[in-house]
Amino acid sequence: MVNLMTNEQSRELWIERVKYVVSTNEVVLYMKGSSFYPLCGYSAAIAQMLNYLGVSYIDIDVLKTPELSKAVKEITKWPFIPQLFVGGHFVGGCDTVRAMFDDGSLIDLFIKEKIPMNAESYYFNNLNHIKSFSAAAE
Repeated sequence: MVNLMTNEQSRELWIERVKYVVSTNEVVLYMKGSSFYPLCGYSAAIAQMLNYLGVSYIDIDVLKTPELSKAVKEITKWPFIPQLFVGGHFVGGCDTVRAMFDDGSLIDLFIKEKIPMNAESYYFNNLNHIKSFSAAAE
């Protein structure tokens, strides 16, 4: 069987797939490897932050399909993997997510987007955000 799809059509198809996944899932992590077996330290770091906060997310290994990795990078205009999407929007790579985790703005984003977190890790480790969490829960 001959593949009649052009490179441009293939590229557009991968971009549409990424957009669909991001728009139909609350939290998506495009990474190298999986959350159970990350294949780079940056991917592992974001997965650990999300796991620590008790956030449910889907992890997608870009190493299995080079076209997928290219499509993700093209959509975000960000040249590196991992890439985190929340509420259908690109949040950033490891440095951005780590800074947001450290200053509490990642938690604020999850609250704003009404994404459930593990209450125990939230309350015990982010006491300065209790008022916003309580307000969002009402």
